[in-house]
Amino acid sequence: MIRPQYLQTWFSGQGLNLRPQPFAIITAHNPHGELRSWSQNGRADEKLWIHLKESGHDPQWVFAGSKDWSYFEESWTAHNLSVAEATDTGRAFKQDAIFWVQDGMVSVHDCESPDRVEVAPWDERCGSFWWPARSSCLYVIHLDAAVWEKKSFADANSGCNQEKPCFYVGMTALTPVERHARHKVGHQASALVKNFGLGIAWEQFDHLERMSREEAERMEIQLALDLRHAGHGVWQN
Repeated sequence: MIRPQYLQTWFSGQGLNLRPQPFAIITAHNPHGELRSWSQNGRADEKLWIHLKESGHDPQWVFAGSKDWSYFEESWTAHNLSVAEATDTGRAFKQDAIFWVQDGMVSVHDCESPDRVEVAPWDERCGSFWWPARSSCLYVIHLDAAVWEKKSFADANSGCNQEKPCFYVGMTALTPVERHARHKVGHQASALVKNFGLGIAWEQFDHLERMSREEAERMEIQLALDLRHAGHGVWQN
């Protein structure tokens, strides 16, 4: 059964209106409606991104939520697949439904049955200018120990324990998964993450949720200081 709240979903993300149709919108958040922490959802989100990327579905991040953005889930667009493949993917990630965009219309498709319902014209529900107030988040990237060979990193972390893991701390309005991916391909990237990044260190920020940009700017500095005081080598722009 398709839940009524699915029919009230709005979408926001960079370049959504430029995406060729058809495509699916799939999330890994809150499986079967069970509310999970942001970090638990983030870990599932990363697995979904990897699956879509490795399957050739060109995933791009998108927010999907209520009109007032009091509730939203980080999701991914997926191309080059059928509705059946999209619902199979949704089911594999324990989702009740997925969204499908085709011929200018958004529809929601149940992952366990053939049920589908048209939602609204895509242009009415999509916009890069719609943004949750608490849209920013921190993220932490684990850096290879070889980063100590960089003089700038070593100078910034004088007195830290070189036997402990090293980290990069940043903030973003994207998902941590998308931001890490952009670092690795050199798009708006830190050279340290591009060259030494090993992956997202979820355990270092799993106590945090999304927040306002102002809160994130303060917390980014504080988190970097906390990690450095604990003896870790840290880079934070």
